[in-house]
Amino acid sequence: MTSSTKIRASVGAHHLATVCSMAAVALVFVSSLPAYAADDVNLIAVDSALGGSGGFDVLGSANDITTVTMGDTIYVLVASFYDGGIQVAALSPDGMLKAVDSATDSIDLLSHSILTIMSLFGVGSSTAFDAGGFDELDGASDITTVTMGDTVYVLVASLEDSGIQVAALSYDGMLSAVDSATDGIGGFDALYGASGITTVIIDDAVYVLVASRGDDSIQVATLSPEGMLSAVDSAADGIDGFDTLEGANAITTIIIDDTAYVLVASAIDSGIQVAALSYDGMLSAVDSAADGIDGFDALHGAYDITTVIIDDTTYVLVASLADGGIQVATLSPEGMLSAVDSATDGIDGFNTLGGAHDITTVIMDDTTYVLVASSMDSGIQVATLSPEGMLKAAGSVTDGIDGFDALYGASGITTVIMDDTTYVLVASAKDSGIQVAFLER
Repeated sequence: MTSSTKIRASVGAHHLATVCSMAAVALVFVSSLPAYAADDVNLIAVDSALGGSGGFDVLGSANDITTVTMGDTIYVLVASFYDGGIQVAALSPDGMLKAVDSATDSIDLLSHSILTIMSLFGVGSSTAFDAGGFDELDGASDITTVTMGDTVYVLVASLEDSGIQVAALSYDGMLSAVDSATDGIGGFDALYGASGITTVIIDDAVYVLVASRGDDSIQVATLSPEGMLSAVDSAADGIDGFDTLEGANAITTIIIDDTAYVLVASAIDSGIQVAALSYDGMLSAVDSAADGIDGFDALHGAYDITTVIIDDTTYVLVASLADGGIQVATLSPEGMLSAVDSATDGIDGFNTLGGAHDITTVIMDDTTYVLVASSMDSGIQVATLSPEGMLKAAGSVTDGIDGFDALYGASGITTVIMDDTTYVLVASAKDSGIQVAFLER
């Protein structure tokens, strides 16, 4: 086995160790709650659907989940690692899911390897084996959407293919492949082990940013109105001030004043990397934080990252897999990080943070709620975040209790608001299904 093969095998093995029990989607409804009166809340199971039935055919190892609203319809999109694909469902106003469409990787690994070799010698193109098809979905790890004009684009970071898949989503929920990018081709040099993806709009340019755990790096690309990808810039750990990108796993952005900041959760470095993204798509390192330094005590195995603004303060929240915890920090207008608070599984009422895998926030009635999908505890942890950045446990639920039968290995979480109802959707593990529930006091 060559050193390159060993590295690729290691990346795959690392991913298997952390996501092998991902195969379901869970959906939770959260009702509006009075500020900080959440200690006695109950999560009530409502409905569930299993993969392989009802038209849900691409939920194998569901790894991430997002939503997009088109007209009066809310679509739920899931990136499924082992199925190498995307599942599309519609979410009704009463929280019922209906399978709509799906797509799977349609180019085999041998052809993909041959294509890569040909492209290195300037022979062929990204559609050489599958014109117009889905060819970058093997090991689909993260998913996001962006709307340009009247077109909704779906973007997937695929770990095993080391690439990006771009698809268009029609108003009736149908997927069609548009473009793709692969590590080592067309100027893309930081997509090996692509694991996290997000977008940011600066002026009229849409930038796609990918965290790649194999390359320990960030890839920047532009997305044209026609859905075409073009490489712009990249950054790698240990170069030009980037010192916390080893095991780069998740990525998000936040614009403060006129500056777009890129934030990466890096599992191996157990930390956060902050970079600035210029108007022409260039990255520059700004700050970083590591577990055990300057008050950061819950970053071991940093796995997912998000931001939320309360009053005039930007908070950064990290779900840390190894620590089984949440780290809260502030991000200054200059891009500097400062630790504020943290929570750990088993302490102060936090009982469902084991294997904290994904994190999101939702604001209801002036209260900010933090929600974590925890893969080892197979459940959801809910907390409140005060204006001062303090965390307080606000309830939790685990698989197999009180009708919850689709939270095993919870791995991805997001929220969406319909009318006056806030829905929380969780992509989960071995259950290959969808869980519907609501939160009540």
